[in-house]
Amino acid sequence: MSHQPYPDTSRTLRQLDRSRDAFRQARLRPTPPAEPAPVKASMDRRSWYMPKQVADDLAGAVETLHYDTRQPKHAVLAELVAVALLHLPDIQQRLRPAP
Repeated sequence: MSHQPYPDTSRTLRQLDRSRDAFRQARLRPTPPAEPAPVKASMDRRSWYMPKQVADDLAGAVETLHYDTRQPKHAVLAELVAVALLHLPDIQQRLRPAP
């Protein structure tokens, strides 16, 4: 029976020591403060009931303006509402019952 020498493990042990030391140093290093979360525009989600055809027409207008202007859909819808709000007297007139 021949005797086989054990493999030289000194190199592996040195590598493990370096890895362990690097891990300890990294763990002891103070972590930089977290980046503040980006400030998002104040937005809200609401639900409105309306006739299906009106909802479909509104969705179509949003899609058309979104693709024509490459603006986000929320910005397109905000502009549509802003323009409608400029015409409140006209809308009130349309909503008043006929005499």
